[in-house]
Amino acid sequence: PEASLEEEIFALIAAELEALEGARRVALAALEVALSPLASAGGPAADLRAAGLPLVGEILDRHDGGTRRASALHLYWSLYLGVLGFWATDSSPSREDTLALLDETTRLVAALVRGPAPHSGAEP
Repeated sequence: PEASLEEEIFALIAAELEALEGARRVALAALEVALSPLASAGGPAADLRAAGLPLVGEILDRHDGGTRRASALHLYWSLYLGVLGFWATDSSPSREDTLALLDETTRLVAALVRGPAPHSGAEP
């Protein structure tokens, strides 16, 4: 209950990748066709997006009160597809390169969701 936004998003995606481990080739094919940014707005991509985003919306609501929900969901979906694509071809032991990428990108998305830090008045 006291996990950070980064920790919750990381845990969610890491669990999904672990569940998909036996279907990496299928995931890669889905990314190439159905989940491409150029895929049609309907069909399997829309179904996956609609199924996956409500939980992410709940996580965002807990951390920012939903103030940036629409843009945050878009950022999350972009993150998710990027990480899924990287994972599908990751040959590192235990997919450690994917986990490192996931760690870095969840921090980036969380920072974007939160917005710029208040200026302290000190020079950079």
